Amino acid sequence: MLKIVTVAIISIICIFLIPKRLSVMEMYTTSLFASLFGVVTDLFLGVKLNLYGYLNKRVDWEYFLILLFVYPAANILYLNFYPHSGGVLKKALYIILSTCIVGLMEYISIQTNVFNYRGWNIWYSLIAYPIIFIILALNLKVIRKMSKRPETRLH
Repeated sequence: MLKIVTVAIISIICIFLIPKRLSVMEMYTTSLFASLFGVVTDLFLGVKLNLYGYLNKRVDWEYFLILLFVYPAANILYLNFYPHSGGVLKKALYIILSTCIVGLMEYISIQTNVFNYRGWNIWYSLIAYPIIFIILALNLKVIRKMSKRPETRLH
């Protein structure tokens, strides 16, 4: 529990200290998406397919700290520094760097028993992270386009 609380506190501090390039609404909506995306992924890969898990096999309160603080913080940090106006090479290098950083964090989580593999391995994650990062960037792009459009109502 202490490990998760420490990571949650560090995540919150990082978010408050970084210069903001995202609006409050962008941080809020993309964090909700990232958390939902994380829960759905963890539900299918972790629970249904039993490939990995956090801490214990049972539902634990520590996972809520990951869901509420770590997923949103990682999302905000990633999107805040994403080179939106950069070329493909710059974006690809940023995604590779982000994948390496998150892969290292996952490796540390494995070593400290916060995260455990049952049929998963780090190589699967290193393949999945670039896809996840692209989805997060595309989600922000959609949110920005939607916020520029006049409000439409469904009748």
